[in-house]
Amino acid sequence: MFEYNYNPRTHELFVTLPQNMKFDYNFHCDVAGLLYHALGNDEDNEKIESVILSCKQDVDYDKMSKAYLRNVLGYLLSYRRVKWNMELKRQIISTVSIRDGAKFQEIRMGDELQKSDQSYYVFHGDKNVQKPVDEITKLLVEKNITLDEEEIKEFLSTTIGEIFSNSINHSNQDEISFMFDIHYEKDDFYLCVNVIDYGTTIITNVKEFLKTEKSNAFCMNWAIQSGNTTRAGSGGYGLPTLISYIQETKGTLYIVSGDTIYQFENSNAAVQTVKGFFYGTSITFMVKLYNDEIMRFDKEHQKIKSISLDDI
Repeated sequence: MFEYNYNPRTHELFVTLPQNMKFDYNFHCDVAGLLYHALGNDEDNEKIESVILSCKQDVDYDKMSKAYLRNVLGYLLSYRRVKWNMELKRQIISTVSIRDGAKFQEIRMGDELQKSDQSYYVFHGDKNVQKPVDEITKLLVEKNITLDEEEIKEFLSTTIGEIFSNSINHSNQDEISFMFDIHYEKDDFYLCVNVIDYGTTIITNVKEFLKTEKSNAFCMNWAIQSGNTTRAGSGGYGLPTLISYIQETKGTLYIVSGDTIYQFENSNAAVQTVKGFFYGTSITFMVKLYNDEIMRFDKEHQKIKSISLDDI
């Protein structure tokens, strides 16, 4: 849990990060809470002049959590003065690189797993999005056993392409952040992908399109049904296709928009309200990768090693 302390005399909001951060459901809810505390509309929030973040020594943060939080801090900086202590700078700010989406690199499983730092890519419009789509498609075709190449490519192009297009068409900005990581957990390898835009929320778009005042949960459920879309010219298959794929692969999916989150995890789906507010839409999915090579993971040195015949 993130801890908050507001000083009404100095109009400073102090935020203390937890000892451990894992890129899971609770983390996504906590970050939505951070955004609400820093930017929300209640009386105290309107008086906040600066946000000061800190963390302790000897923390345990995974790479996606660091990159995601660094991205959110960049968004906060456009509205508030944001400061951080030296330890948070060392643990997060200094370990995350911000790269131009046009320079997206080839994904190589061993190299990605062994990187100690993390990056996220910023795309302007959908001009260069095909590169990460092609690279992730190639990885899933090689290391995932559920769908064939054309089905996976269609899934990725439809889903990520529609996310990009939705941001361009539904907001006054065309900036999209894209990050991914390959990590080792419970004797398996996983690909984790996240796409963020800080445009109009899914809930707002659905309410305006349907001219309804129904609940936010209703709006999220409507948005994830096949054929439903608020965008002219779209078939409305982006999110439903993604959900279908995640269900088939028994993966994990979080869609956070406004104060509402869709969660598919451990073969169970749910739409819930979070105690926070994400100013845009964040989509995260994680799927297992299967090895077609004889490999092992050296936990001590955090490296992949091939097994030779002498080791068998």
